[in-house]
Amino acid sequence: MPGSEAEILSQLLSSGATERLANIWLRGGTERWFEGALDVASLERVAAEGRLTLGGRDLSDPDFPELLFSAPGRSSPEGSTSDIHLSAQARLEKIAILEARIVDLGEDNNALRAKADDQAKMIVSLEAVLAKSVANANEAGSALEALRAEAEQLAAQHEATLSEKQILEARIVDLGEDTSALRAKIEDQARLIAELAAQHEATLSEKQILEARIVDLDEDTSALRAKIEDQARLIAMLEAPPAKGGSLAGRTTGADDERHAQLVGERDASLDRLAAVTEQNETLTRQLEMARDELRRAEGQVRLIRDLLLREVG
Repeated sequence: MPGSEAEILSQLLSSGATERLANIWLRGGTERWFEGALDVASLERVAAEGRLTLGGRDLSDPDFPELLFSAPGRSSPEGSTSDIHLSAQARLEKIAILEARIVDLGEDNNALRAKADDQAKMIVSLEAVLAKSVANANEAGSALEALRAEAEQLAAQHEATLSEKQILEARIVDLGEDTSALRAKIEDQARLIAELAAQHEATLSEKQILEARIVDLDEDTSALRAKIEDQARLIAMLEAPPAKGGSLAGRTTGADDERHAQLVGERDASLDRLAAVTEQNETLTRQLEMARDELRRAEGQVRLIRDLLLREVG
């Protein structure tokens, strides 16, 4: 797996396995690209401390060169410690060795491939809204490929095969646990987004109901004001002083007084109703503003969760 070169080199040196190996290939970064990894300069220093001789470098990938080491008393296949590019023939020989190691892994290697394929299918099934997590899962697939490459190199070490195979299987288990943890976290965040979306829908529905009620109250207010104006005009007519010259036009009778009292009562009732409707309208308006604020907060939470999720899986 990328980033485990230092651990592999340390195990080879501590176990004495280097004495049984003619050559050791290690691939590392020019910088510490992974947690726990060493750059190639540090790998060369650790190898030198373990009495390994640097036989050459494959710089075809300038960011991740491959280093060839040989044990004390064993000569490098290239015969030089200077920086070189492997020849086409050397690459063909290396490919032939790797293919032979793949064959040696047999059924165990096939089981690993089947397990990796199953995990890849599970990753593809993630929802489109979390599509960027697929890139992270693809990285996990690349890590599995790197583990297979390590297994292919270890296949040639006949006496240490069983121990190294167990180490490889443990790493695959760890990778599977990491993938499961990532999937669980994505599912939790997806559920939270769904809950917030449901709350958003409920608040939106409440907002629409409040808006409809406010429209109705506005119509009631307009109707009450028109009614009060009509009542005021009638009351004014009844309260007008008698006309000059003793005409009956401006005089009131008992029926007029009764009508006047009735109109004043209806006007007062209308004013009370208008005050109540106005207060109710103001209350609903405040509730509508609260609903709008809640909608804005819910939308902000959904955006924040999505941004955090994309940042974590990016």
